[in-house]
Amino acid sequence: MKFKILFAISVFIFFSCQEKPKENFEQEKSELLEFIKDYSTFLNKNSIEGLENYWNDIDEVSYIPLERDTAIIGFDNIKKYFEEQSAELTQLEFSSWNPSLWINPTKSEAVIIFLSSKNILFKNGYKLNLSPIRNSMTLTKFEGKWKIISHHESVRQK
Repeated sequence: MKFKILFAISVFIFFSCQEKPKENFEQEKSELLEFIKDYSTFLNKNSIEGLENYWNDIDEVSYIPLERDTAIIGFDNIKKYFEEQSAELTQLEFSSWNPSLWINPTKSEAVIIFLSSKNILFKNGYKLNLSPIRNSMTLTKFEGKWKIISHHESVRQK
């Protein structure tokens, strides 16, 4: 009996002291990079159809676009913002580059920092080019899909 207990403790200690293998985050990195690419395509459509595929549809999400000093809180309010933006614009060309990713070891949360540009054509004919825009985006993965819970855009003041 003492031998079995001693053996069990020895095995436990042996496996506890072994170096843990490093997590492989390549799949999540690939998914997140594809997410940003798909999100860019979505924004360039200048439509709200499919917004729920990119934003978590809860009250706690937040978005701070360039032209606002405060966050838009809640999915319904963000949806309303995108509806109003879509009504004012004829065309939006959004592109992003230089992403830096952080993925939580649980593989259910991530932060993406990236640069982007927006070339905007308003319905009144006014054109606006913004570049570079700094972006920080926090995402959660639920039921196998990454979705935004927070997005902040900013530009350097001159």
